[in-house]
Amino acid sequence: MDKHLFIVRHAQAETSSPTQRDFDRELTPTGVAEACRMGGHLKQAGVAPDVVFASPAVRALTTAQLMSEQVGYDPDRVVINPALYEEYALQAFMEMIAAIPEDHASAMVVAHNPKQTYLAEYLTRTEIGSIPTAGVVYVLFENQRWAEASAGTGSLVWFKTPNGPGE
Repeated sequence: MDKHLFIVRHAQAETSSPTQRDFDRELTPTGVAEACRMGGHLKQAGVAPDVVFASPAVRALTTAQLMSEQVGYDPDRVVINPALYEEYALQAFMEMIAAIPEDHASAMVVAHNPKQTYLAEYLTRTEIGSIPTAGVVYVLFENQRWAEASAGTGSLVWFKTPNGPGE
């Protein structure tokens, strides 16, 4: 059975400031619009994830919830994974993907750059550059199980940004 992975960078967030923890940065009004617009694009493309994972950081979790609403996934069912916020560890991402139940054909992961770009490039062996805020990379694993996902085992289907196709 084919597996479909949607790698999402959180939408535009407030600029970091010395008085606020990075973890607590919220989406800007532009970020809210980006997340909703990209969620709408995903819905139009027929994306209906069986599971949505998110970093616990406010900006990523809010992005995941807004996009989930757009594609008909219950925002209260978003799975918060602290490893998606913590210092980059590809192994933690791969363990999360490998643990997705086999009856789930589609998953979405909402987190941060540069982690998301690294993950997409690792899985597809395609140079993506940098996923912009609210950008989505669609990776297809043909006739594979989630546990078989590894370096270069996925194919880049498309890369979309709130302003059009990825560059």
